[in-house]
Amino acid sequence: MGKFFAYFGILTLFVAQPLTAQRREKGDASSIDVFASPSIGMRILTKYKVPSGFAGNQFLFRDSLNRADRPGQNLSFGINYTRKKNALQGVTLGLAYTTIGFRRVIEDVELGSDIHPKVGYVAGLVGSGHLQINHNFRYHYIEASWLQYKSAEGYTRNLKEFDIWYMYGLSAAALLRDRIFIETIGFTHNGKSNFSVKDDNIKGVLPNAFVNFGLRADYNMFAKTNAFVQPRLRIPLLPSATGDQTIFIPQIGVDVGLVFKLGE
Repeated sequence: MGKFFAYFGILTLFVAQPLTAQRREKGDASSIDVFASPSIGMRILTKYKVPSGFAGNQFLFRDSLNRADRPGQNLSFGINYTRKKNALQGVTLGLAYTTIGFRRVIEDVELGSDIHPKVGYVAGLVGSGHLQINHNFRYHYIEASWLQYKSAEGYTRNLKEFDIWYMYGLSAAALLRDRIFIETIGFTHNGKSNFSVKDDNIKGVLPNAFVNFGLRADYNMFAKTNAFVQPRLRIPLLPSATGDQTIFIPQIGVDVGLVFKLGE
């Protein structure tokens, strides 16, 4: 996890330094942008309770979770209003429907293996080949953000169609829904291979807040319309889930969208 954040920071600096800033004579007073953001969430476990049926100590249990937990793929949507103070800096207020999550993969499935307390255990195997159970933890939020943009320094003639910005800011989020989407691979349970449950032992946390860092590139397509790409790192200040396990989910994603200029 530490290497991941280090690589992200190095990549951001490497890309931003030789790129251009927005030219001082450029700058629209305000704009609206809409975006979609595919992302990957990583699980950080800070506290945990060993279940009564686990055959081992707390260190073995944590090790089993570390082997089982994988990054989760998510998708978010949003709309932003941006007001530029001048050609070199601006402030954005945004509203988004945000999803974060991770995957927990159970391999070496056999008769008697637990699928989930609300689903049951493997009483019979109707299938063949590789047997696996995927728990996709998903936390859905409505999120309001405040983001500050500052142009990267310098200007390169070859990138005159692009405006490059550093981004940082905060966002507050309220939990709308938390579910675990379970998929059985290689076998079915009671004739089904997909389940959706709410976990009573690992519950989503209603309020949350995120620190945001990123780098944004706007491509000037038309007089009143831009396209933009924004790699973004979101670090939670509060856990996404508590209970038997306390889980934080940092997220890296790429916002892709259109900017509609409202005035000069």
